[in-house]
Amino acid sequence: IHRKGLAFREAQGVAKPTLIAKWAVARMLRALERNDEALALQRELLDGWEAIGDESGFVFEELGELLLAAGKPEEAHRWFGKAWAKLKDVGWLKSSEPERYARLERLATAADEVAVPGLAFVRLNRWGTETWQRKTDGALVVRVPGGSYLAKPYEGWGEVEEPKPVDVASFYVDRHEVTHAQYAAFLNATPADDQDGLVWTEVEGLQFHPGQDPMWRATPGWERLPVTAATGKGAQAYAAWVGGRLPTHDEWMKAASGPGGRRYPWGEEEPDATRANFGRPSPRGLMPVGSYAAGASPYGVMDMAGNAYERVMGDVGGSKPLPMVLKGGSWLTPHPLNLRVLDLCVQPLDVADASVGFRVVMDDPDPKRPAVATPDAPALRLATAWQDAIREAKRRRVPIFLSLQFDTCGQCD
Repeated sequence: IHRKGLAFREAQGVAKPTLIAKWAVARMLRALERNDEALALQRELLDGWEAIGDESGFVFEELGELLLAAGKPEEAHRWFGKAWAKLKDVGWLKSSEPERYARLERLATAADEVAVPGLAFVRLNRWGTETWQRKTDGALVVRVPGGSYLAKPYEGWGEVEEPKPVDVASFYVDRHEVTHAQYAAFLNATPADDQDGLVWTEVEGLQFHPGQDPMWRATPGWERLPVTAATGKGAQAYAAWVGGRLPTHDEWMKAASGPGGRRYPWGEEEPDATRANFGRPSPRGLMPVGSYAAGASPYGVMDMAGNAYERVMGDVGGSKPLPMVLKGGSWLTPHPLNLRVLDLCVQPLDVADASVGFRVVMDDPDPKRPAVATPDAPALRLATAWQDAIREAKRRRVPIFLSLQFDTCGQCD
């Protein structure tokens, strides 16, 4: 329907109505999640408006939404800012679509009001947790709010000890474990003289090509698998490179179990093949990060049980905490008990093996800041009369998503 409307406007040969009709087509494409096509059309519209010596805040708004959906928050923020400058004084938008108006204002200004060094705000995830993107390596990170959680001490077969509340300040944690592709990029950015001890070459996943650019590459097919060739020293170096560090034991426990101290990241139910990659019914090897959405933690952090153990900072008898404590279990874990949040293991600092990875945390520069709030997305509105639908669509300047009409002879219901 919208394409027919566009064809009609093009046949009329009047520029501005044609541009508006093309915008409606692009907006419907986004509603259908055909975002690449929508983005291409909106970019064409930029040129179209420029050709008539004008510009459209609604095109800027759509470019922001499409780039945000594409995981490019910094570029999206620039377009939201341009859209807000054009649309903030549009009275009908503020009065008729207050949710949309508030969202545009927040997306245009949030990155200025809430600044986190090295991060760009993306959205609230489905768990209601802030999601940000790290500029150095593109990793998605979530903000774990400050407060206490119920910490369970390590126990073997039985769990009889009472959990105790432990206060943890807010922090940012990687949503996924660091991948081979990300670690290869880190190695390529690290001077050769500083690479000693960062990689355990006996573990698969990374390839070294002297004299080539890039020299370090993820083994084909391993790009999105958690990196397991990184030593403890390498994990610390990577974390420092992106402006973070490895998690403390309590930070990891809270990110995995939530404030209520869950037994497993997803709750109390026993592990199965939908929630975690572990050694039952048989080992399957590493899987791409984020493959087990049903096993997410209360904050939406993925793979905190199974796939690859994760190094955390712990006291193992030395003078200071070291990244030698392992949490979360792995694809080799033979028993579900080893996937419990309270479970742990130990590995030396200067080695690696095919079942141990890591993720990064970052300090929160403003731990008392309240969480960013996002209004609920506006729902589709239902009009029971065709003329009412036409009037509302014109007033709100939005397309009609679906029209169902019927005729009657007047003698039947």
